Amino acid sequence: MARRRQEKGGEMKRFLQSAVLLLLYLPALAQSTNQDMGMATLTLLSPFTIDGAGPGTMPLNFGTIIPSRTNTGALTISADGEVQTPTGGIVYSGGANAGRLIVSSSDPLIILSVQSAQGEYQLIHQSNPAAPPLRLYNITSTCDNGGAGGQVQCYIPAGQESLNIGFGGTLEVAPSQPAGHYTGEITFRVTY
Repeated sequence: MARRRQEKGGEMKRFLQSAVLLLLYLPALAQSTNQDMGMATLTLLSPFTIDGAGPGTMPLNFGTIIPSRTNTGALTISADGEVQTPTGGIVYSGGANAGRLIVSSSDPLIILSVQSAQGEYQLIHQSNPAAPPLRLYNITSTCDNGGAGGQVQCYIPAGQESLNIGFGGTLEVAPSQPAGHYTGEITFRVTY
């Protein structure tokens, strides 16, 4: 009986040791690790360039205008080159054309948004910068495969690396504006 008690005590001791070990390792056994792989992708576009002064480009040209002696007048040239009837008594005598920018990229079919910076621009008398500037406003754009307006959506056609962007605007001429050659800059923003 003593031996049986000793065997039972030894079994009990082993059982308790096993239970303690099991309790110690149970949290480690409960932590399961799974792995899986995620994916990452990227489409990298080539940068595009905007050229407003190179071959194939043209400045917006209002031609030759004779101002009124008494009224402020305006002349509008659309982005596709149509000359509107002058207002305010100014006389237009020809030579006008829409401007043209060229946007180039080696990634065709990318949608581009073309917009002139908002606001008005000034054309400055080249030989007399102190003369009152001419006011240029309502800048519009167009492209062969997009709409026309203040902001247009276009794309470079497949098989080509460039796109022509036409632009126009309205020029305001004050009465008795000094004669001479006037120039100015227009800011355009082209984004993907």
